[in-house]
Amino acid sequence: DTQFISRKPFFTVLSSFFRQNLTHKQKGAAAERMLQRGALLVLLLSAVVLVASLRAPVPSDRKQLAGPPSEFAQFAIPDPSTVPQDATSAFIDIVLTRDASGMYTWTGDVEVDSTVGFSIGLFAVQEDTFELIVSDSIPAPKRETGPYGIDGDTFPFTTWRWTNPTPGTWTITLKSSADLSKNQKAIIVTSNQSPIQLYAHLNTYDLQVDQEIGIVAQLYDSAASPRQDGVRPAVLRAASLQAEMDITFPGGKQVALQMHDNGLHADLEADDGIYGAILEAVEAGTYTVRTVFHGYTAEGRAFMRTTNHMFSVVTPDLTLTGLATGFIDSSKNILQFHIDVDTLESGQLKQASEDGLTVRAFAEVWGTDSTGYEVVPVAWIQAMVDPIEVAGEGSVLPMQLDLTWVHKAQAQAPFQLRNVWIEERNTNVPLSRRDAIFVAPKQKDASRLLNFRPNFALKDAPITAEMRVGPKPRWLANLTATASANLFLVHGYCAGSNEFPTSQFSNAVQFLDLSKSRTIDDFALRIRAQAESQGMGAFSIVAHSQGGLASTHLNTYYWSKLQATNANGRLIQSVGSPYGGCGFAGGLAGIGGVIGVGCGSNSDLTYDGAALWQKALPMSSRADTHFYTTVYGDDGYCVWGANMVLYTPNDGTTELKLAKLPGGVDMGTKVDWCHTTGMIYPNQCADASRNAEMNANAAR
Repeated sequence: DTQFISRKPFFTVLSSFFRQNLTHKQKGAAAERMLQRGALLVLLLSAVVLVASLRAPVPSDRKQLAGPPSEFAQFAIPDPSTVPQDATSAFIDIVLTRDASGMYTWTGDVEVDSTVGFSIGLFAVQEDTFELIVSDSIPAPKRETGPYGIDGDTFPFTTWRWTNPTPGTWTITLKSSADLSKNQKAIIVTSNQSPIQLYAHLNTYDLQVDQEIGIVAQLYDSAASPRQDGVRPAVLRAASLQAEMDITFPGGKQVALQMHDNGLHADLEADDGIYGAILEAVEAGTYTVRTVFHGYTAEGRAFMRTTNHMFSVVTPDLTLTGLATGFIDSSKNILQFHIDVDTLESGQLKQASEDGLTVRAFAEVWGTDSTGYEVVPVAWIQAMVDPIEVAGEGSVLPMQLDLTWVHKAQAQAPFQLRNVWIEERNTNVPLSRRDAIFVAPKQKDASRLLNFRPNFALKDAPITAEMRVGPKPRWLANLTATASANLFLVHGYCAGSNEFPTSQFSNAVQFLDLSKSRTIDDFALRIRAQAESQGMGAFSIVAHSQGGLASTHLNTYYWSKLQATNANGRLIQSVGSPYGGCGFAGGLAGIGGVIGVGCGSNSDLTYDGAALWQKALPMSSRADTHFYTTVYGDDGYCVWGANMVLYTPNDGTTELKLAKLPGGVDMGTKVDWCHTTGMIYPNQCADASRNAEMNANAAR
């Protein structure tokens, strides 16, 4: 009824309604009734879920990915506990006040628990005008200013650091003579070179409206319990501890929640030293969360640690119903699947958005052996797909598999799909999952599927490129080879300029989409669109930072004139690309929000966002990406402020441990080069020696 609809988001109502065991006809009738009752709400919600991104190309220009059963495990949605943040730093929001002399000041306490090194950093308007005052008994610090952030989304960051500090609670004063009347907000960052670390992560990647989303956090001693990837460190118990989760909702509302260790708030067990808190995702959009741990160690030292998390919450526009049909298309030599979904891609919603509901979909295909009793794995399938309306079936996601995979597996009907998931293409957030879906023969073609028998002669057939990515579209298959392909120089995230000098490359063209925050998928489609608009007959790519992720994504999911180059050269070469995410990403939007500048938010570049994106990349496409990395030299940093937050070593933005793309071609790490201009060492994009190497080896 309308009262029920008014109390819950319409998409949620419709989705739960459809999870009942209804026929297609009943579902259609139900949808019509509910659309009539909630037409206005549908239109409002559709405005919320639309993304300012390029529309996905026509289905024939999207690759139909597939691979052998030996690769099944790679595509599992990751456990968020394996994608943690570690911190020895703390972010503290402050507000400056104007004193009687006209100076803008802030005085407060900071916790120093290290005897090795301690730093204070400041984000503020005109941060370079500030003086930091501490007790006369504390030695003078080393001061410096450098860029903090990712590519064009950077902030000037002034730091003060001490070697061999005296532990305790320090009272500090920040003072500026500048006119800060328009913005007195600022952020200070403290960092202790200490084994006391905060370890925090999400408890779920089902980041959907009306879901409960938790943060799980604990302290650990990195000296006594060194971190191992995928393993939770032993808990460090504090003598006293206050744990808090500060949330900023998409609409700007801010809420502080106490974190608990009682086994009831996303924490694991009661009184195990692991804390948790849960938020209800009441709206779609970008959430930022800061966890704050403040207390005393067993030795009586005061400490403070924080982590910054950013994630996207989506409206589940599509839901897998658990139904699917299959049929053989002999003219194309494919096994076609229609995976049934509940969707609002009709009526008012379709009128409201020409972008459609393109999703990234994945499934394992399983068949039956010749005895009819044993299931056999056939292949995995993945593609960017749109829901379509099929008479007698309703809304379905069409996916296909080259029949040669079925012959290789010696499989026949009945078939089933396992570990099926669909994800929102701009955030990579799962929309719906099913452990298994039985594939029913499509009625009018049932006999062809049921009577299909594999050809034994194809059992050991080689895996071809077409089996991996589907047939090339006609325009690409008929393309006449060009004498010389362009080298497309692709900049990074929100870049203010393209930092690759064209003079160091031959037949090079710069990609330009300056000062824009783009998701990986949208960035990839813009590379494709600019190549088309500039009339390139064929091209390969040299990319910086996020440009490497976008180029790899383009090559994986979409047909473009990348595939028209010489196969003997390197298709994609990247420098300083954070394939595993960047430790800055979770906090940049918050910093920009406080001091009034910045490039917006991008959850793709967080550790969580990168993990969700990367897990779906087939190893076969990763192999087309050659990646170069750089790190600082003997000075020990590119920007001191970066070392306060990032894993070391790094290039001032990209952490070395997260710059490596598993399955890609590692071209090595070069010392004494940093991510961009303004750091201690030169800009990695201007390395003439590496640029000459990339130019000579690019696919032409």
